[in-house]
Amino acid sequence: ILPKRGNIFTHDGQLLAASEPLYGIYIDFRAEGMSKDTLMKYVGDLSKALSKKFPDRSAGQYKNVILNGWKLREKEDRQIHNNQSKGLDKRVSLRSRYVRIIRRDISYVDL
Repeated sequence: ILPKRGNIFTHDGQLLAASEPLYGIYIDFRAEGMSKDTLMKYVGDLSKALSKKFPDRSAGQYKNVILNGWKLREKEDRQIHNNQSKGLDKRVSLRSRYVRIIRRDISYVDL
């Protein structure tokens, strides 16, 4: 987390500009504790909570984003397994490592 850079004030003391850190919301589908059973158990509740807090998307849309992230992980796992079984030393890009869930950056005020 970067430190606050400071505010800029006018000559009469009015706030002209303020630094505000922004954050992205991601899910790491390769995290050690991530399992399909747990994801399927809680994806509905998580989607509803995200939709309530960030109404940019519906609960169904958040659920699709999350499930598509999991499907991406499964696809990468298949590619890794296929490469290993064929004896190939080919790297697989792990895009499921950081899947953005919220389309926009958010500030601490949004939380």
